[in-house]
Amino acid sequence: MEDSARPMKTTASPDQTEWAVIDTFNLAGEVVRLFRSQCDRELRSVGSGMTAAGAAIIMELEMHPGLSQVHLAKAIGTTQMTIVRLLDRLERLGWVRRGHVSADRRTRAVSLTPAGKEVIPKVRAGRRKVLERITSYYEKSEVCFAPNADIRRRAQSRPS
Repeated sequence: MEDSARPMKTTASPDQTEWAVIDTFNLAGEVVRLFRSQCDRELRSVGSGMTAAGAAIIMELEMHPGLSQVHLAKAIGTTQMTIVRLLDRLERLGWVRRGHVSADRRTRAVSLTPAGKEVIPKVRAGRRKVLERITSYYEKSEVCFAPNADIRRRAQSRPS
């Protein structure tokens, strides 16, 4: 059979609803990337190694001191390999320390150092500045901030 004689394989194109879902996911990813990028720029003033990911770790450890590396990776939405690299950098900067948990020597608990606690106000201010810049385009009635813990809890409770 010649190539031109073969029937063309066609795939059904997504309908309008499917495109809207795809577009929403793309938009959400874009917003996250832009937020992280702006946070990275803003947080450079905190210290030479502070990034949006580093700030997320610092803030998570402030709320939950002594988290294991595994739980910390899940909390900020990264892999265990990435969290090790991020913690290496934060440890070199003197902002976090890792130690073994007495009940399980394989588990590493992470906590803030006194120097790490000192950067918290700067991290908060930097993140707040970015959030205010992003939300300044909207009317106050259009912007709703549900507590992060509530958003996280609801997202995690949804069945996969």
